[in-house]
Amino acid sequence: MKKIITFFIFCFTSIMICQAQYLDTNFGNQGSVSEIFTGKQSRPEEIIHLDDGKFLILSFRYDFFAGMWSNFDFYLSRYHANGKIDTSFGTNGFLVYSSPSTSQRAPLLNMFKLNDGKIMVHCYHENSTRLIRLSSTGVIDTSFGTNGEVNLSTGEYYKIVQTANNKFLLLGQYYDGYNNMYQFARLNTNGTFDTTFGTNGTKIVDPTAYRFDLISDIAYTTDNKIITIGMSYDSSTTTKGIVARFTSLGVLDTSFGTNGLVTLDVNTPGNNALLKNVAIQQNNGTIVICGDAMSPGGTGGFYGAQPFLAKLNKNGTMVKQFGTNGIKYYNTIFQANDSFTGINFHNNTILISGTASKPFPYMQTFYYLRLVNDDGSDVVNFGNNGTMLLNLGTTTPDVVNHFNKTLIVDNQIYGLGMSTYIKGLDYATTFFKLKDKTLSTNEQLSQQFNMYPNPATNIVNIINSENLMVEKVSVYDIAGKIISAQVFNNEQTIQLNIENLASGTYLLHLHTSQGIAVKKLIKL
Repeated sequence: MKKIITFFIFCFTSIMICQAQYLDTNFGNQGSVSEIFTGKQSRPEEIIHLDDGKFLILSFRYDFFAGMWSNFDFYLSRYHANGKIDTSFGTNGFLVYSSPSTSQRAPLLNMFKLNDGKIMVHCYHENSTRLIRLSSTGVIDTSFGTNGEVNLSTGEYYKIVQTANNKFLLLGQYYDGYNNMYQFARLNTNGTFDTTFGTNGTKIVDPTAYRFDLISDIAYTTDNKIITIGMSYDSSTTTKGIVARFTSLGVLDTSFGTNGLVTLDVNTPGNNALLKNVAIQQNNGTIVICGDAMSPGGTGGFYGAQPFLAKLNKNGTMVKQFGTNGIKYYNTIFQANDSFTGINFHNNTILISGTASKPFPYMQTFYYLRLVNDDGSDVVNFGNNGTMLLNLGTTTPDVVNHFNKTLIVDNQIYGLGMSTYIKGLDYATTFFKLKDKTLSTNEQLSQQFNMYPNPATNIVNIINSENLMVEKVSVYDIAGKIISAQVFNNEQTIQLNIENLASGTYLLHLHTSQGIAVKKLIKL
């Protein structure tokens, strides 16, 4: 790939019209920064926190005219921790990979940090799949391939992960002219095909009896298994949310679900679900999936989209105590179309990112953050009773904000997405940071509770000194797994029976109208 580093006229703007209380105004320009190029629109794909504290962002650009996208290229940008562009990187902070003027398709980008701290960029560019390796600070690593780049020549792959032995696993689609299937490829550490995998390093799998099997995300487990999520359907059926587990050789793992597959039983018309992101809780191997399902609550005579979280045990069974049979649905913010697209774990909570849209005809879309406990209930002292909406675009009523990624670094939330900067269809990559204490534990609330005896054997008494009532108590083990939950009738003094708990250390989450207090319990 020929690397052409071009200088573009750009500016960084951020017009805050609501929810300004959530942003760190010392970051960027009053909390956020947008990448605006003359004559180009930009959309983000990935963000990485570098070892030196800076941030590396991967985006693509294109021309937009008369409803058509064309002339795609992609670029990297690097920022200091304070949200200012790092002008020492590339040209004035940008490293652009230009495409031929005939390029009519998006470059299909991924970027992730390798086990040794280096960074791998995966893209479909100039009609082939390519890998570009960078140093831990985002500089081209010329020791990889040819000048830091490997051209795979054939195959179209959308997702890539690193395996336990530092090889690379790619997952894409294969179409035989009638059926759509999964296609795997495994690469050696130097980017060449691993010929011990499948046929010359590639493997085609038809996971279901449906005609179309489409992949949306992939995760690699600590025991060398491959988790995939996607949707499957025939021309005459609705979309089924499919979770699959494969062995390291790309074979369906029959010990998972039913012959390696789980169909999410979403409670919507036609069982119609779109799975967007999958993440593995490393302390217990639980599989967490987010997405949206068809909802009858749409506007203008159409179905809406209702967001949900799903939790599965390692063996593919649903976590029954989570939501309803393992799926937790959330009401839409504006009774229209909401979607969850990203998952982050933080202590015993799950930070979900996505979008929330107003109903027709306004079609305004907000960045949507939701912080929930491990059981799916809202962390009410986060944002507005557990939810946070952000508008980083313009003051026009039809502004569009889309979430791509959220990072949690040292208890601080950084977000990456796309916002309109001119009324209409002009989009720009947008990077922002929330205030430092957004994820802080409510220590003052916790201090209002007295708990005795502690250590304890059978009964624990919990009293609030400020007449604050307890609604529910959730018990977590020290690894963050929920053990039990008990609902109380808004009581100031409660007695908790812990007789059935094994000896050890636990965290009690005390749910109140003012938030969640956390107390440590030692069971003898």
